[in-house]
Amino acid sequence: MSELNAELSAALRPAVDLQEPPCALDLDRARAHGRRLRRRRQGLQAGAVMAVTALAVVLITGPLSGSDDGAVVPPASPTAPSGTESANDPITTGVTFGWLPKGFHITGGGAQGALHDDLVVGDGKTTLFVTVAPPGSQSNSDCSFVYQSGSQTAGPVYSCDTSTAVSGLKSAKWVAAPGSSQAIAQHYAQLNWRTADGRQAALFASTGGEGADQLTTIMVRVAEHVSLGGHRALPMPFHLAKPPTGLPLAYAYTSEGADGVAPGEAANGDPLGAGPAPGVAAGLEYGGLDATTGDSPGLELTVQKADSGAAFPDVYETQIAGQRPTAADIRTTTVDGHSARIVTKAGFQVLVVHDVNGFDVRLGVGGAQALSLVNEAGGIIGYYHTITFFQSDPATWTVNVLGR
Repeated sequence: MSELNAELSAALRPAVDLQEPPCALDLDRARAHGRRLRRRRQGLQAGAVMAVTALAVVLITGPLSGSDDGAVVPPASPTAPSGTESANDPITTGVTFGWLPKGFHITGGGAQGALHDDLVVGDGKTTLFVTVAPPGSQSNSDCSFVYQSGSQTAGPVYSCDTSTAVSGLKSAKWVAAPGSSQAIAQHYAQLNWRTADGRQAALFASTGGEGADQLTTIMVRVAEHVSLGGHRALPMPFHLAKPPTGLPLAYAYTSEGADGVAPGEAANGDPLGAGPAPGVAAGLEYGGLDATTGDSPGLELTVQKADSGAAFPDVYETQIAGQRPTAADIRTTTVDGHSARIVTKAGFQVLVVHDVNGFDVRLGVGGAQALSLVNEAGGIIGYYHTITFFQSDPATWTVNVLGR
């Protein structure tokens, strides 16, 4: 196992694999969206100590722009058609924001396991993330998950906020009230409540220059107007004509840059100021989370906005089977006129293609089932040619993501 893979296993995996804590929600799952995205972009470059101590650091945000005078009921996002659900789209949500501060729009979503009802919105400065647990989920609403800088333990700390209950919402309580020591320490506020049908809900908000009273008012009003209904699909920037059969879809996500990253996870694995925020990104992971990046068989298709100022490929794009490849493992080529790399190691293979309609594309495969599918298409480049990639502008994306 490489040093890089060991760092990830020691510093990041425990946050996913811990036994269920006395926490307000399955917070590991609720925050998986941000964790996946940040580990893709830069987290693979950080050391284990930095990964642990930086988990509570989030992007610095500006003041919230909304107020009672300027707030509006947002129209349906052009990237998430209201009332639309596609059997061919792995990301759906039943969450509707009935009220948001002016300028906020849908910026991200994700699907892992049974938890489909989550949604991220932002305005370019501040991020709000709501997640609603499946029906029948039981949880305690007193404690919040937080990594503490300088802690000598490798595990997380669960810290309780003693704030009073919130009027106007069913069984509502601040887990980390704006302005509290907990919110200041972890750089995000958290409000929990029960929806009309009894499901556990949580609203996370990044904290920046806004006053605690302003953020409190906005969070309560947003929560009061969250509703659940028929699921609608969130578009993705590609069409996968031949999804793998026999491999479970472990994770799917989409994000419009920093705004699409859930509060509390924006800097996972990164020291503060380590580099730019992630651009527009999306991905599908079959077989397991980070399967081919780690050492588990599966198929991964991920895209992130191509960065003309950064080296191609980056560390994540070429990592394979839990290891950094050597020069002997990498072959330089071109695919349809685009600079590309093919990495082969330990029964795994990765194709990385630069600037495809504004995206860097990473296609990774490993294991008999995934390799069989790729070989039937004439190899990894042949399988790549069965995929349609749309522009990096989310307005061009599709809900017809999987299948013919």
